[in-house]
Amino acid sequence: MRVFILLIIVAVFITPASAWAGEPDFWPEVAHPGVKRYGVALKRARGLLSRLQGMRRALTRLSSAERTRRIAGQASVVRGLRRDVLAAAREAIAAAPQHAEAYVVVAKIAYGAEQYQQFIAAVEKARQRSKAVRNDHILAFEMGIAYSKLGDFRHSVREYDRLERILWRSGASSSVRGTAHGNAAETLMALGRLDEAIERYRSAVAYESDPLLYWGLGVALDRDEQVSKSRDALRKAMGKDGRGMRHLGRAGVFFIPKGDVHYYRAVGYLAIRKSGEARKSFELFLKHVPKSQWAYRARAHVAVLKQGKTRHKKRRSLAPRPQSKRSKEDLIARDRRNFVQGVRGEYYSLRRCYKALLVSGKRRVKAAGVVRVALTVGKNGRASSVSIVSSTLRQRAITECVVKRLRRRYYGRPLSKQPVRLVVPIRFDPS
Repeated sequence: MRVFILLIIVAVFITPASAWAGEPDFWPEVAHPGVKRYGVALKRARGLLSRLQGMRRALTRLSSAERTRRIAGQASVVRGLRRDVLAAAREAIAAAPQHAEAYVVVAKIAYGAEQYQQFIAAVEKARQRSKAVRNDHILAFEMGIAYSKLGDFRHSVREYDRLERILWRSGASSSVRGTAHGNAAETLMALGRLDEAIERYRSAVAYESDPLLYWGLGVALDRDEQVSKSRDALRKAMGKDGRGMRHLGRAGVFFIPKGDVHYYRAVGYLAIRKSGEARKSFELFLKHVPKSQWAYRARAHVAVLKQGKTRHKKRRSLAPRPQSKRSKEDLIARDRRNFVQGVRGEYYSLRRCYKALLVSGKRRVKAAGVVRVALTVGKNGRASSVSIVSSTLRQRAITECVVKRLRRRYYGRPLSKQPVRLVVPIRFDPS
């Protein structure tokens, strides 16, 4: 008995005081062997990755010629850094494969090297290990791009929808949400879902007046054969000086397939009445992407442009047509149509509001219904009053959210130069 007590006392005195005091590295290592080695390796991987990303950011501030020279000079350094980052990340994964952060580092390296399948695989592994992955909004954005470049547009739309949910919950800035809507719209257009693409583009330009978003909206409307609306959007993209074409070559802008850029240029030239350049661009589009689902629209444009000179000469010989002045009633009717489109363009925003408020405690309330909204758009293009005429939904919070979102939207100045009142039905369905 005495020996036993003595051994215990000796063990107490021999044990380091830091372990009994609760040293951070001691008990986690006992509970999860390898966690200390994982933390060291992950820290090293992140440090190397930060250095690599800093080199990339420095390149963006250089001219294209200087950037090309710098990339050629740094190629071996970049390869070495990538190799070291991957080695550290794999060491962290081997030490503690149940954690997600090291997979995110592997994903970042794969994305930078344009290895999109490896990038997607690494992100999926990270998401399997954690529901709250660090910087998940950036990963969702990059996943959308990766799936687009692989031609998997359905999964790309799914990632952009995930991104929009994250941004809505976090209260992100309008410019970021506009970019997310614009990318989703581009992907929907690639799937041939033009109605949804146009709605997404309208939501995007409501958040941010980026010329590229107006480019996309103009192309989607043209492919949907809404020619006059397409021209209006494209003139906004081109700008008053007609130099908006340069936005198509902005850093980070890409087209899938690559030949699709010629369609964008062609409709842009049509908007500023440069028929010769428009025809050449449409012909280049047909040459590079002959099997595109939009080839029929390009051929129709080319056919009309070929006949353009002949028709123009015949019209010159005729007496000028009298310009009929639009009546006030016609202008008000057009204002109403435009403003209804504006409300419908806010549909995705309203639907997110609806979905978020369907949850009551732990029980999901399934409710479908129609909300009829009356709003008056003033001379300044803002809603001077928004009210609910009728609603078949019992959740008052939903109708209040609808009113709040419609009130803050900019609808555009009315052509009739007077306040316009309209009533719009909005249908909500949990499916």
